[in-house]
Amino acid sequence: SCFDGDAQTLWCLTFNRFLCDFIFAVIERIVRHVSLDKTTWEDRLDEMSWRDGFTEQMFI
Repeated sequence: SCFDGDAQTLWCLTFNRFLCDFIFAVIERIVRHVSLDKTTWEDRLDEMSWRDGFTEQMFI
């Protein structure tokens, strides 16, 4: 466990800190990537729906 001795506690806390930072960085990167994908997809969908409406108006 983390609290067996002073040295071990220190090592465990620093390791946990490193692990938390690493996990947080990975999650942040994934979230940023997903949100980027989402915005581009939304833009494309908006473009497509706009084009569909435009072509419909042209054909009507």
